[in-house]
Amino acid sequence: MIPLGILAAANARTSPAPVSLYESEVLADSPYLYWRLGELTSGPVHDRTANNRGGIVAGAAPTFGVPGLVGDENTAYRITASSTYLRSVSNFNAPVADFTIACAVKVDAGAPAGHILGFYDNVNPTVVGGARDRFLYVNTSGHLVAGVWSGTAYTIISPAPINDGQRRLIHFASGANAAEGSELYIDGVSVGTMPVISMDTSGTRYLIAGLNNVSGWPGGANASMLGVIDEVAYFHSRLSAARILAHAEAGGFA
Repeated sequence: MIPLGILAAANARTSPAPVSLYESEVLADSPYLYWRLGELTSGPVHDRTANNRGGIVAGAAPTFGVPGLVGDENTAYRITASSTYLRSVSNFNAPVADFTIACAVKVDAGAPAGHILGFYDNVNPTVVGGARDRFLYVNTSGHLVAGVWSGTAYTIISPAPINDGQRRLIHFASGANAAEGSELYIDGVSVGTMPVISMDTSGTRYLIAGLNNVSGWPGGANASMLGVIDEVAYFHSRLSAARILAHAEAGGFA
């Protein structure tokens, strides 16, 4: 018989973390999927929404259970190999023209270029070609790049590098009408914009964090970002600046 103390400790390690202030703010915006990345071992990546859009870990395994980045008891994944990636179990309709992708990261100091979060129509992100867009990645200069594809890559580049070992909350929000366009936020603050781009909304996509095929994009590399990744979320809407700031405040970034 397992002693009650040991059993209680095991349950405490495997049960989902309680809803935190940060999670409450994210869920208030009805995410299409939301991975908190609090798992302590390799296995399913759980979706904290009711949509059951979970993921799997592929490639080299990350380190599980490292301290999370939003100031609560939830843990995160640390990526130490350029071949590590997570992907949604199922593909889903191509992202709509109005969308927001978000995550918290702590990119290793001096880390090389690598993909953070984006979409691809192939289950294997190392395959060349295919429909791949709505990217967040670190370029060869260490800057954060957010981009969409419409015959060529259209990008927003952060003013300063992010490969310095500091935690950040990233939102890439895009709207279909001319008054909105696309905007990149770091820690709740806008760091760049671009006008509306006609994006491909046909077919289906997998959501991929880590290794993805970013060849052909400005300063891109076929590799994963190296560092800690946490709180991956995707929304079928362009979140307002006020809601993005609310996320940042809840996570202690603003």
